Amino acid sequence: MEQKKKFSMLAAGLFSLLCAIALMLTGCDPKDDPKEEPQLSAAGAVSFDAAGGDKTFVITANIQWTLTGHETVTWLNISPLAGSGTQTVTATATANTSTTARSAELTVSATGVTPVKVTVTQAGAAEAPPAKIDIAAIGGVTPPVAGATPVAAITETAQYTGTVAWAPAAATFANSTAYTATITLTPKTGYTLTGVAANFFTVAGATSVANAANSGVITAAFPATGAAEAPPAKIDIAAIGGVTQPVAGATPVAAITETAQYTGTVAWAPAAVTFANSTAYTATITLTPKTGYTLTGVAANFFTVTGATSVANAANSGVITAAFPATAAATPAFVAVTNIYLTLPAMTVAGTPFTISSMIIPTNATNKTIVWSLVNAGTTGATLSDRTINTTAPGEIELRATIANGATATTPYTQNFTITIAPSPLASATYTVSTLAGHGTAGFLNGTGAMTRFNSPADVAVDAAGNVYVADNANHRIRKITPAGVVTTLAGSGAYGFVNGTGDAAQFRNPRGVAVDAAGNVYVADVYNHVIRKITPAGVVTALAASGKLGFDDAARFRDPEGVAVDAAGNVYVADNANHSIRKITPAGVVTAIAGNGFEGFVNGTGAAARFRYPEDVAVDAAGNVYVADNGNHRIRKITPAGVVTTLAGSGTAGFANGTGDAAQFNSPRGVAVDAAGNVYVADFFNNRIRKITPAGVVTTIAGNGTTGFANGAGAAAQFNGPAGVAVDAAGNVYVADAYNHRIRKLSR
Repeated sequence: MEQKKKFSMLAAGLFSLLCAIALMLTGCDPKDDPKEEPQLSAAGAVSFDAAGGDKTFVITANIQWTLTGHETVTWLNISPLAGSGTQTVTATATANTSTTARSAELTVSATGVTPVKVTVTQAGAAEAPPAKIDIAAIGGVTPPVAGATPVAAITETAQYTGTVAWAPAAATFANSTAYTATITLTPKTGYTLTGVAANFFTVAGATSVANAANSGVITAAFPATGAAEAPPAKIDIAAIGGVTQPVAGATPVAAITETAQYTGTVAWAPAAVTFANSTAYTATITLTPKTGYTLTGVAANFFTVTGATSVANAANSGVITAAFPATAAATPAFVAVTNIYLTLPAMTVAGTPFTISSMIIPTNATNKTIVWSLVNAGTTGATLSDRTINTTAPGEIELRATIANGATATTPYTQNFTITIAPSPLASATYTVSTLAGHGTAGFLNGTGAMTRFNSPADVAVDAAGNVYVADNANHRIRKITPAGVVTTLAGSGAYGFVNGTGDAAQFRNPRGVAVDAAGNVYVADVYNHVIRKITPAGVVTALAASGKLGFDDAARFRDPEGVAVDAAGNVYVADNANHSIRKITPAGVVTAIAGNGFEGFVNGTGAAARFRYPEDVAVDAAGNVYVADNGNHRIRKITPAGVVTTLAGSGTAGFANGTGDAAQFNSPRGVAVDAAGNVYVADFFNNRIRKITPAGVVTTIAGNGTTGFANGAGAAAQFNGPAGVAVDAAGNVYVADAYNHRIRKLSR
């Protein structure tokens, strides 16, 4: 290369001289000088130790160049990366903490020349010296036990593994023999035996343990093994206990009676939850010897089973087959009669024959033949023929049902019933049922009469002008019906929620109870908001009382308030359903409990001494007496202004019976109302009837026949489907929230 350069310079000088001479003759252009050739070279390698740092190398060139290959190398920095002519380049390497060496290849490039490679290498960090083993206890090697198999390896640790050789060698340890284990340790990577002291290691149970210094060969001597265990004894208890002859109706046993020598299971054929009548059964008994006992040597047909017609077992076997004679026919146990339910027609009226029917409880009673007798006809002139009763006048009759050998196998069961006979055949037709509003299909539609829709209306209230207010439960609205049947929405958007506001800006959560005062203010039991709401005649909704939080205290907390009533003084009464109490809210907003203590039950008494079970509705008369539909107790209760609670009507048993006081029966009464004369009207929900109770407690049915359905008509000709709420106006018209017919019904005389 150097010679070539000198030759080029000589040629250039000679050319210049010739040009100077010839310029005078022919002319010579200095631009025709030969060019200098491009040059590029660099140091071939750069080396770093593990600590890194700066190193330089020289790029020799007479042209522009660039340096590449460093772009993805994170531990190396190069500067400069481009230049013109000869330059010194600095390479900077970070410290290499790995024990592995690393390298990078750089490329110096220029136009018209071959690229030059520069290799950069860095040594790895020196490895740390191995640590001395310091786990002394050798695991997995225990004193030999006669009959056991010698272990061939120790329990591996984080520092070493190891093998075990036994002397004397044996497939299993022999009796009364002393054994020595030679344990050879192999250190794991990073650990060494260098520095381990002599006799450093320990072996549990060994009488002596030794190792040389810096050695992993350990000798552990053990005491002699014990004498061999005695061979198991042959089972010699022949009688199998706990398995007896099957008895019809009994439950098969699944196990024998355990002995000192064995346990055992029992499988029956045919399989049965209880043994059947007149059936032969076979028991297969499988014995399991206990420790120290064996079936080897047991003779064939050695075992015995009481009551079996044949018992067999093979020699040396604990599988025993015991066949039994057929079971006897079972004698059914005597089942006593505990109650008789009497079923009557919808109305029992003087002059109209009716037939009684009944149901015996339990239904599987041994004796179920009833003989009916007329104990007392009273003033009715009643006669009884089989199960048909004829009467000529109103009053009460007493019947007796007798079942021979019904109470016990030798004594009869008797039960008396009182039946009220209505004054005339027209008593049930006193009221005529019509539809005030509602199409019968669940939905929401304002309009007139049958061209409207409700969704499970739960309660009604009526004002002095004859306007009816409806708690439209599943529509979450309060609706208003004029006497002409025009339906509008007083308040509620239809959304499930809690918002005070005017008209459809307000929200309710399944309003259940509704009442109206003399000024036209409507009160709502907003059941799932746990709040009592008030709606002005202009539709402005506010919260009258309650925080909306579940509870029971005078801080206005309710739990599912379902019924509401208001008296002439503006006091609001609440059926606090899940608190099993009747609450009172004064016009000043003071909340108290007038009866009940928060616990369910049935107790008559005063104030907190009384108990209710899920009261659904309340009504209040002009004297301040409060009437309660005590739903879970199937009774109508009365609370005086002094808080004294009595039962106006109802036996407490779910059912249907007209009568006086506790002779009557209701089935989950939900709605209650009271007229100016003190007559109480009841929406008897599951009986699908509207009932009337006089101030003397006499219960009659004024509409409905107990059949679930929809029919308008007179008295018992009418049908309801879940009557949930009831109201009565000054003229004696009764309004019904017929929940599952999605209609508002009207009873007129």
